[in-house]
Amino acid sequence: MDGTPWTIRAVEFSNCNCSYGCPCQFNALPTYGHCRAVVGFQINSGHHGATKLDGLKVAGMFIWPGPIHEGHGEAAIIIDKRADAAQREALLRILSGQVQPDGGQVTFMPGTKFFDYDMNVKGFTKSADATSLAGSAKSISEFLVKAGQIKKVPDYESALEPKFVHALKK
Repeated sequence: MDGTPWTIRAVEFSNCNCSYGCPCQFNALPTYGHCRAVVGFQINSGHHGATKLDGLKVAGMFIWPGPIHEGHGEAAIIIDKRADAAQREALLRILSGQVQPDGGQVTFMPGTKFFDYDMNVKGFTKSADATSLAGSAKSISEFLVKAGQIKKVPDYESALEPKFVHALKK
C-alpha cells in the first residue's frame, strides 16, 4: 500500500447482508461472518493526491469471505464515464484498498465498466432485458434459490427505480 493522501466526502447509498448498522463500518465483525454489499455514492468533494474526484459517481458490488479489514474481497465496479484516466485509476486504487492504511484488499472482477447517465437509467428501468438490473436480478435470484444460497427470490422490483438515477443527476 502506498501513502498517497486521499479523501472522499460523498452521499452514499449502501446495502449489505448484515444486521442493521453495518458492523464493518464500526470495526466490528460482519453479522454472518462474511460480507455481501452493494454500494453507490456521489462524490461531493474528494481527491487522491493531486487528482480531483469532485462530482463523480461510483457504484459497486462487493463480497468478502470474512471481515472487510481481513481483505480477500472481490468487487465489480461501475465508475462514472465522465472520469478521466487519472480519476478512474485513483478511484480503483481507493476502492481496492491499495491506499488505505487499514483497508481490506480487494481484487476486481474482470470487466470494470464505465457507464454514462443514460446507461445507468436504462439499468435501473424495470425490464426483462438483461441490461436492466430487474431482468438480471430475476435470473440471478432464481438461480440462487435453486442453488440453496437464498430461501426466496427477493422483492428486487421495488428496489429498482430510475428515479434513483434521476435524483443523482441533480
